[in-house]
Amino acid sequence: MKVRVFCLGLFLSIAMLAVGDENLGDISWGKMHLEGRLAAGDVIPPGGAVPSESLLLSNPTGQPMTINVFTLDKPPITKACYAICGKIRYENVDGTAYLEMWSIFPSGGRFFSRTLGEQGLMQSLRGTSEWREFSVPFYNQEGAPPPSQLIFNIAFAGRGTVVLGQIHLSQFGQGDNPRESKVGWWSARAGGMFGVLFGTIVGCLGGLIGVLTARGKSRRFVFASLIVLPVMGVVVLVSGIVSLSLSQPYHVWYPLILGGALTAIIFWALNPKVRKRYADLELRKIRAMDDVS
Repeated sequence: MKVRVFCLGLFLSIAMLAVGDENLGDISWGKMHLEGRLAAGDVIPPGGAVPSESLLLSNPTGQPMTINVFTLDKPPITKACYAICGKIRYENVDGTAYLEMWSIFPSGGRFFSRTLGEQGLMQSLRGTSEWREFSVPFYNQEGAPPPSQLIFNIAFAGRGTVVLGQIHLSQFGQGDNPRESKVGWWSARAGGMFGVLFGTIVGCLGGLIGVLTARGKSRRFVFASLIVLPVMGVVVLVSGIVSLSLSQPYHVWYPLILGGALTAIIFWALNPKVRKRYADLELRKIRAMDDVS
């Protein structure tokens, strides 16, 4: 029982460490529309290859236009770094369009962030693109008051159509990068951290089991570990398969599937060999006692 509790606590600790950003709330286009908080756009219900609702915005005039999409009053931000993140696709966008977030502070200060990059999550909107991730971050001063209002806009240079998928407001701790992929259970950096920690800890437990088995010590602990570790590996593997079926990013499902599969297979394969080793040691012990008698 102690071994099972230890392994469960270990797994939960790793999972908590792996989470890079803190999701402060998803933006529901349908809910915002019903509440009258959606300033522009047409809500598209989920269907087909898009599992969540989306928002269609367009500029048919050919003239520069900035569209206010929504405003968040008193966002629950407690950290210096925050961002609006999500998925976007667009068609026939003339010139350079971009996403824009205004941060309004209690002091009256107004600051903006814009996706005007050449690549990555802050890439500008040009031409046509299938679904991709985006992030519109802002870096406040540490210890400074959080914004009292966030305004989210799309700025068109000319004609174009933009579809916003599922988006959310997130905040980030020190060392986390809002420009990394965040649309998923955790970031690429956190996925690497999970893989390293999980592999190191499971490897150390495997080494400990090997040493104890060679010496014939702690039989109950070793046998319990050979039951718990494969089960834990299967749980992690199933989590990876589920994340893959939910179209989570590569950095989410890959370490789960790889780590879970290796853990389950290796320790399941070791089970009969370890049991035979202890049985042989027990048989030698019995024979030695018979020789003495």
